[in-house]
Amino acid sequence: MELREEAYFYDLCIVPEWREFFDQMIEDQIKLPAGGRILELECGSGGMAIDLSLRAGSKAEVLGVDPDPQLIMLAAEKARIRKADHVNFSVGELTSEPSGLLPDKHFSLVIADTSLIPWRSPTFTLDDLARVTAPGGSIALKLASRGSFDELFSICWEALFDLGMLDCSPALEAMIESRPLVAAIEQQALRAGLAQVRSLTRNQRFQYPTGAALFDAPLIRSVFLDSWLAILPDGESRRRLVETMTTIIDRERRESPFDFSVKATLILANTGR
Repeated sequence: MELREEAYFYDLCIVPEWREFFDQMIEDQIKLPAGGRILELECGSGGMAIDLSLRAGSKAEVLGVDPDPQLIMLAAEKARIRKADHVNFSVGELTSEPSGLLPDKHFSLVIADTSLIPWRSPTFTLDDLARVTAPGGSIALKLASRGSFDELFSICWEALFDLGMLDCSPALEAMIESRPLVAAIEQQALRAGLAQVRSLTRNQRFQYPTGAALFDAPLIRSVFLDSWLAILPDGESRRRLVETMTTIIDRERRESPFDFSVKATLILANTGR
């Protein structure tokens, strides 16, 4: 896809099918600061940053940061249309490199998104989030934690067995284990000096009428499928795996829809005063 097409794809597909349930968790759990500055990292096409700005009104300034310039252009246009006067957007990353630095202890609330790893791998750590958060400020980290897609990965194990490709199973296991454990992220937050560390996880279910519909779905095909199939060495073996998984799904669902769950998780924390 062209870069501009990717931006519209993100806004029309990934936002409603993926981001919105994470953003709803933020809205349910986070109390907006009485004033000050709010930062959203990996802000995408800007919907959450704009909503935060409209809710806070003139009491807070919101900054949305994303590495994709096309998404930032789209976000700025949406803010203009919605007359969100207290939100700004910037192309960039929060890294330890001088070019990516934001001011220390600057934001009353920092929201960051890692839920789309590996499709959009962020360049920040919990140490970075702690550094830019003001004393007494709050941090919310979004992620899809260990256990996400497990129903689908179980079908993948079965397909690898049927195809005689169990030599690829260690790569599948490594991919599954690359998703973070909630307890491990909580420990990272504590090591970063954060306080009142807690988590919230909700199961978000995805449902498809057939195996073919699953593998044809834009969210699956464009965001996740390539990383899943990377456990196999070539295009032909990947084609056979998808074909076999489709057959297993349709055999086992018995005319019912096939579904799997994603562990939508928020890591919430505060900085000390």
